[in-house]
Amino acid sequence: MTTLSALPERFQKITTEIKEQQQLVKKLHKAEEKAYKIYVRARAKLMSKKHQDLQNNEAKKWYNFWVKSVAELQSLIDQIKQEEATLYDLEERRVDQVTQDREKFESELLQH
Repeated sequence: MTTLSALPERFQKITTEIKEQQQLVKKLHKAEEKAYKIYVRARAKLMSKKHQDLQNNEAKKWYNFWVKSVAELQSLIDQIKQEEATLYDLEERRVDQVTQDREKFESELLQH
């Protein structure tokens, strides 16, 4: 299989950008999953009779975790949408470059 370094530099650059963007999206998904787990745990704690009185300091703590996790989830989902759109644009740009390269390379091959 041909290595990436054998391809034109623009392909190397866009492929690197795509890999970096994929890592960013993956990181955001992990953060979203963690925030969701905190949400579930805090909600479960608040459902217990022990933590239903919000005058109780422990209940307040779990309530604050719960509220914070909801806000964090909303923020992360917005970020994920934005970063996935950027990733899609990069992949689309690479496809366009590959298509153009194919046409150019094919015409060069046919001239020989």
